[in-house]
Parts: sequence; structure tokens; C-alpha cells
Amino acid sequence: MSNTSDHERVLILGGGDGLALREVLKYPYVKHVDLVDIDPLVIGLAKTNLKLITQNNCSLLDERVNIHSEDAKKFILRELQPYKVIIIYFPDPVDPVISSIYTIELFSQTAKILSKQGVLVCQSNSPEDTPTVFWSIGKTINMAGLNTLEYNVIVPSFGLWGFHLASHFKLPRIIPSISVQHQALTSDMRICLLFLR
Repeated sequence: MSNTSDHERVLILGGGDGLALREVLKYPYVKHVDLVDIDPLVIGLAKTNLKLITQNNCSLLDERVNIHSEDAKKFILRELQPYKVIIIYFPDPVDPVISSIYTIELFSQTAKILSKQGVLVCQSNSPEDTPTVFWSIGKTINMAGLNTLEYNVIVPSFGLWGFHLASHFKLPRIIPSISVQHQALTSDMRICLLFLR
């Protein structure tokens, strides 16, 4: 989010638990968020379960949020206004069904609805435990025509976790400091760009 100058419109693909959404809504300039998750049960729990509501800070009930309980692959085929920020928060590609989400076709269609100045981020598994998966996701995003910048952070519940930033322009090898309150990120964001291969 801090990588974009204007992030009024945000798209989250996956993330029905509302946790990524909670972080997005911390930014005061966010005016509209479309959250697309195929599982209505997860969305329902995230809206009503006291423990989940406590964790997601009632994010799914925010008036800026439009929830779409449908397949992300179908949603992105709609005629949509461009988004300045797109967050892809799908489950890990551990089987053929979920792996079929992480395709050139999906990333190509997503690129069409990403504004020319926008930034996409995709959770990409662990570069430490599943390096082939991590680097393959980055290459797939590149093949869809976007420039990528990989980074990794320690996620308390998962360990070292990898992500890819992507955009229509060449991303600088700089991750800006985060302008909102957060818990899990280091104060020196340069560390996120270091990888042991």
C-alpha cells in the first residue's frame, strides 16, 4: 500500500477471513475495496465469529467494503474500473485445484485491471521451504507481462514467507517504510529484499 501514491480503489482476491482487509483499511485514503472470496462459509464466519471479528477488527462490516462471494477467475473477467492496489491472497498451491489459480491467464487478466501506476502483491509461499513454488509464481507473473520484485518477511504463524510485488513499470529495489501501525514488519525494510539461494 505504501508503494502507491493514490490507493483509493483496492481489490483483494481471496482473504475471506478479513485479515488482509483489516490492514488495507488502516490507510485513510482507501475509499473502495472489492473483496472476492469463493467460500461463503469463511466470509460468514469472519463476519459473525467473535474470535475472528476480534482478529479482523470487523473489517468485513466496513462501509467501504464490497464483498463478492464468487470465483476470482470469473470476477476479474467483468468490466471493472482499474485498481491502484491488487492483493492476491489465495491459499498455497498445494494441489492441482489450487495450483490452477496461479496461472498466466489469471495474472494476465489481473494485469488488465491494474492501473498503469498500480501495484499488485501476491502471496507466494515460503522461499525457504518451497523455493520452486515461490520462484515459479514470480516467473508466471513475469510471463503475464508484469515486472516483479520479490520480498520475504517473517510471518509469526508461518515462518519465513515470500511475496511478489508486480506492476506495469519497473519497481525500484526499495520497500518504503510502512505509514500505518503494524506488528510483524521490521523497521529496516531493506532486509525484506535479501534472499539466500
